[in-house]
Amino acid sequence: MRTENCYLWRMREKSVSGYGRKSDSFGSQHNQHSYLKISQPQRGRASYRGLVKIAKGAKGSKSHVRCDALLLDDKSRSDTYPVNDVQEQDVTLGHEASVSKVGEEQLFI
Repeated sequence: MRTENCYLWRMREKSVSGYGRKSDSFGSQHNQHSYLKISQPQRGRASYRGLVKIAKGAKGSKSHVRCDALLLDDKSRSDTYPVNDVQEQDVTLGHEASVSKVGEEQLFI
């Protein structure tokens, strides 16, 4: 089985947001991919808390989580707090996070 999820958020000015996601793999050969994209304007703060659980017996399962944040000023912030609960040996698990800053001169409206 294959599962793909993509989440896009555009935050409001001076907002604080928390995002969470739980994903479970119980059967063997389960592939799951999650992508989170956040755009943060003035003084925004985002936190992602994700739980990936791979149960015993889910041999050959794969999970990949990617979090990308786009900061639009010097005061915005983005954090990720991944939690991985892996109860099987034969799995592939990955988590990536990237943060990019865009200067005011790069913005076109």
